[in-house]
Amino acid sequence: MGTAGRDVEFQTLRWHEDWSFLDNLGWESSDGDLHDPLKRIHIWPEEGVTVSFGAELRSRVEVFRNYRADMPGLADGDDVYWLNRVRFHADIQSETYFRRLFLEGTGALAYDRTLPGGRRGQDVNEIDLQNAFLDLWVPLPFELGGVTVRTGRQELIFGAERHVSPYDWLNSRQTFDGVDAIWEFGDWDIHTFFVRPVRMEKYSFNNADSSQDFFGVYATGPLCSCGPEGGPNPSNLDLYVLGVNQRSSAMVPVFEPGTLTNRGSERFTAGGRLWGELGGGFDYDIEGAVQVGEIGPTNLLASMGAAELGYTLEGVATTPRIHVGFDYGSGDDDLGGDVETYAPLFPNAHDQLGIADIVSRRNIKAVSLGAEFQAVEDLLSIAAEGFYFLRDSTNDAVYNADGGVLRANGLGGTSSTIGGEIDLVARMTIGEHWLYELGYARFFVGDFLDDSGTADDTDFVYFAFRYIF
Repeated sequence: MGTAGRDVEFQTLRWHEDWSFLDNLGWESSDGDLHDPLKRIHIWPEEGVTVSFGAELRSRVEVFRNYRADMPGLADGDDVYWLNRVRFHADIQSETYFRRLFLEGTGALAYDRTLPGGRRGQDVNEIDLQNAFLDLWVPLPFELGGVTVRTGRQELIFGAERHVSPYDWLNSRQTFDGVDAIWEFGDWDIHTFFVRPVRMEKYSFNNADSSQDFFGVYATGPLCSCGPEGGPNPSNLDLYVLGVNQRSSAMVPVFEPGTLTNRGSERFTAGGRLWGELGGGFDYDIEGAVQVGEIGPTNLLASMGAAELGYTLEGVATTPRIHVGFDYGSGDDDLGGDVETYAPLFPNAHDQLGIADIVSRRNIKAVSLGAEFQAVEDLLSIAAEGFYFLRDSTNDAVYNADGGVLRANGLGGTSSTIGGEIDLVARMTIGEHWLYELGYARFFVGDFLDDSGTADDTDFVYFAFRYIF
């Protein structure tokens, strides 16, 4: 949110921000901001070289009662802990072939977390380099546009973040080392990349995981130009092929009963996403993918899907929106044959299936219904959502948001019902820089968890604030 004459929108990937409007808006004016002198500094005007500085401070308190349904083996499923994160960056841009040098440092701390894993790598990362890359722009002949070659440490975000995301909910965000070639052809952006995921080391410098390669092509652009005159394209399309190769030295999940093996794996995920507006206040988002490959000597064939239909009441001051959704990740029907359990790659695994992080997109069918509205325009928004979770296959386990087994199969329960969850989230935005957030979730244990062992309903509460510039 900004004052009149400003165009301020902080992005998940900070280098996507455009501060060029400051060239025509004096920061000392009534439309200015305290941080404007740091956002558009012309250090070499003849070559169009500018530098922008920015930072983020985030703090969050989390409270759990019966963490992850209080599964057997938990010493204590109740906990209160405090997570803090700081990020700071310098973004140097130019109008030459060397388009950008982006440097971002980060630090993450956790206090008094006693749940399984204690203070994990995703919670603690004392001082490290989150992004450090150079963009080189290469023009192409025959009016084919140009390619930006990005080399170094970089976060990736594609589509609805169901496959690839920085996973901002984590105290230590996901990042990668490698190369991404971005071809801008008309209204299309086509990423061709080869990277390795960076392993989070709590108290030492993070390095890329040499046992894993992540590569692929991800294209996104408009499907048609059939929207209202002067309005946005109502239909947009993503197409992708994503590959992950884990060599034999890597520890690869064996989907049931959740142990690890060093057999290595190779999986390819091919799919597409279609989203946009239908007119009359309706919007939609549909995605599907097939996953093939090998895990050791065993073949892999799995699939995923997601769909959401939303409706916004136009002309209402609070702009209420309701939506209904369906999510799917295949499970394994025959544990002695091919692997059929879908495995998400590097997704945002937090809020797409409930903010309590009980389940993941593995062996899952989920239906959801939600609503959100502006309780106070440009200040306070409130969202509510409910989920109902089923196992896709009753011969496969239930998996948590980290990809581990929440409850193994074969322990006595035969029901497909995992449970349900309700989420309530309130967000207050004050000015351009401050965001406050309060969330509550309750997960209700279903028949499978009840019948196959002890389990209790989970309560999760969090309070967070963020300052960003």
